[in-house]
Amino acid sequence: MKISIGICVRNEENTVIQALNSIIESAKLLDAKYQWSLYICLNGTTDKSGALIKIWSEKNKHIDLQFIILTKANLVEAQRAVFSLAEKIVVDFFSFFDADIIVEKQCLSEMIKIIEHDQSVRVVYASSLPLYRDKKTILEKVLNQYDISPTIFSPRKHLHGRAFIAKTWNIPKTDPPLLIDDVYLSFYFLSKYGHKSIKKADNSIVYFRQIRTFKDFYRVFRRRQIEIEKCLNLFPTFKKLPKEQVNRQIIWSKLFRE
Repeated sequence: MKISIGICVRNEENTVIQALNSIIESAKLLDAKYQWSLYICLNGTTDKSGALIKIWSEKNKHIDLQFIILTKANLVEAQRAVFSLAEKIVVDFFSFFDADIIVEKQCLSEMIKIIEHDQSVRVVYASSLPLYRDKKTILEKVLNQYDISPTIFSPRKHLHGRAFIAKTWNIPKTDPPLLIDDVYLSFYFLSKYGHKSIKKADNSIVYFRQIRTFKDFYRVFRRRQIEIEKCLNLFPTFKKLPKEQVNRQIIWSKLFRE
């Protein structure tokens, strides 16, 4: 079975090599029946990420790697470029990872275990845990509750784009263009296959760096809200999705209690 591993990189010189090393270690644990190829796409990068990756690739020539460069930043187009190359070799599963995470060794194998053996599942995403810091801001503490607490939000129905593997990748070109992968893909799978088509792999872990400032939080929140509105306007069938599948709902009484 063939698996593509796509990593889209945009100005992540401080994290990309650590992310690459952890992802490769995870891929090395896969059974021999799985053939995997690595695709790295520079997504409008203006820092030293590209130079660092080239040095890394020289040290890892044994890895089947294809390198893509896009001058204009757009995560969806970066994934499309990866998908277009991977599709040519008839890949069974398409996986994508962020370039600012650390992946536990069993991450890929646990996601593959689910998607290969559960026919109803179309996409599997990894569990995300914030990296521990001794001195956390108030915002970090609050947002950690979002990622860790099982009680203050309704169950998640949509996938998370930090690390996921899918049986297909299908994001159409639109005007205005789509920018965020997991918003459209979540709506697509929910609308076409139902909520059981998206599965979280509890034993597949990735660690991420939590947002630390209100400015960054607002930027991320606003970008996601714009993308949700864009998808709902471009694809009327998505408007039929239950409200709790579009966004997680806060259970205010439990939030105040915590």
